Amino acid sequence: MDYNNIRKLVREIQNDKSLNQAEKNQKIQKVMMSQYKNAIETEEEKPIEEECPHYQRGCLVKCDKCKLYVNCRLCHPEMDRFKINNVKCKKCLTIQLPPFSNTCTNCDHIFGKYFCDICNLFMNKDKDVFHCNDCGICRIGTQENLMHCHKCNACVNKVLHATSKCFENSWNNLCPICQESMHQTTIPTSLLECGHAIHSECLKNYVKHDYRCPTCMHSITDMTGIWDQFRNQLTTIENQIQQQIQINDNPDFNPLNMGTIDLICNDCNKHFSKNKSIVRMYECPNCKGFNTN
Repeated sequence: MDYNNIRKLVREIQNDKSLNQAEKNQKIQKVMMSQYKNAIETEEEKPIEEECPHYQRGCLVKCDKCKLYVNCRLCHPEMDRFKINNVKCKKCLTIQLPPFSNTCTNCDHIFGKYFCDICNLFMNKDKDVFHCNDCGICRIGTQENLMHCHKCNACVNKVLHATSKCFENSWNNLCPICQESMHQTTIPTSLLECGHAIHSECLKNYVKHDYRCPTCMHSITDMTGIWDQFRNQLTTIENQIQQQIQINDNPDFNPLNMGTIDLICNDCNKHFSKNKSIVRMYECPNCKGFNTN
């Protein structure tokens, strides 16, 4: 089809009052695509990649740097999601030009139930998603449950935001466990009471061997019940040691008093001194916890 015929068809579509603007755009794109038939890649030239593990979608997107068609930016980290200029239908291999939609202009194959024309995100997973203008990217969740914290520079759960501390750009950091980005992650995240963020799955595995925030060492959860157990154990151990001292009749050696040691509580930041003990369990005189060093 020559250039004049294309212009004629485009004018006819634009003047068709029976079509709304979205329908006009779709028809115009089909006309414009007719001159790119030779550019449509066949399966022999570029085989369709396996299903994307991050976003189930019906299309491939073209990387602005290497010019390859890939599943998504997470499969191909060098790609800039905001510079995608070509999308290819996985069903009929038709190349789509901007402006994109969530369906193929040739075969009407659905690329994604959710589509964002800012992030160029096509997504078929049954998850609530919305675009946050302040974050500049799409977020998993609902605007009813999430709010953008301008101090943390991220969308956080409204309930957690009311009870947690905030740190400047805390969500722009890496997860302290896996060292992956927190700001652009698709993995669920948790906001600790101390204000630090961590991937939820990383946190789940981490708390199996430690109760403290890996960033600031503050207790991750309420440890009152555990501290009561520590206190009872400490009393029992100290009584046993005192009895042993009396049996050995050696008052010059007291493993419960080996000089003094300067300590700090990781929960309340209280500085204090205690008698150095072989037991090495030191209770904070301020908050009565044992998260001390």
